[in-house]
Amino acid sequence: MVYYNKKEFSSAIRNYQKAIKIDPQNLEALNNLAVVFKKLGQLEKAKAILNQALKLGANHAGTHYNMAVLYEEIGNNKSAIHFYQEFAKLGSSSHPSLVQEVKEHIKSFR
Repeated sequence: MVYYNKKEFSSAIRNYQKAIKIDPQNLEALNNLAVVFKKLGQLEKAKAILNQALKLGANHAGTHYNMAVLYEEIGNNKSAIHFYQEFAKLGSSSHPSLVQEVKEHIKSFR
């Protein structure tokens, strides 16, 4: 996260990949790696990593949120809404304020 925040994206990628090599089921590292690739405009790579994370943990709220943001960025609003709705279901206890924001945001699609 430090490298990402300092905009040292290649170092962030390298370290997230190390973490995933140590623990291939590290959903946080997978999600963070996808966020870096999304930031760099490598959307297909980000999507592939998020799909990998979904296969490992279909109930991980953060993965659904990141997938929703990705789909919204590429203009696939139907998929974005789906993943935002899943996030809202899964993240109600862990991310209550963000869930409220997401529910309001979903209304803007209609």
